[in-house]
Amino acid sequence: MTADDLRPRRGRGDRGAVIVEAALVLPVLLILVFGMIDFGINLSDQIAVREGVREGARQAVVGAPGAETIPEVVALTKARIGSSTTGTRVYVVPEAVGDAAAGAVGSNVTVCAYVPLRSLSGLYRAVLDGRYMWTRVTMRVEQALEYTSASGDTAPSGKTWANCTYAP
Repeated sequence: MTADDLRPRRGRGDRGAVIVEAALVLPVLLILVFGMIDFGINLSDQIAVREGVREGARQAVVGAPGAETIPEVVALTKARIGSSTTGTRVYVVPEAVGDAAAGAVGSNVTVCAYVPLRSLSGLYRAVLDGRYMWTRVTMRVEQALEYTSASGDTAPSGKTWANCTYAP
């Protein structure tokens, strides 16, 4: 018995089977791989947005230099988010709590942000375009604020800042 006898023989109709199988499996595999890439990018962006908003809120409530007015808090939050995408929107809401007036020690400050979702691969652009990730962080004011009313960027088209209030 030789080595040639142990190999399975292919018939004449089996010559293109590998190409047909690859043509069927490759698109599904590429969709899965690019989906994982886009999901990973957006998950990383969501973590950066959450941390950036948290840092902006923290700087606002302690009255840190460079975070004493709403435009400064908005700029600081955007810088901390560090998003490479354009269209990041930030909104700041000082809220009265109990006897503490808005902006006073013991009241709350809520910082909210919308950041557009993105598709690095481009394969999911049709699904992700026009959609936003959103986050909100509320913290207790530790030093009196100079501002007492809500302000910031305008909300993206079709969105509002109505959900940017703290509800315990």
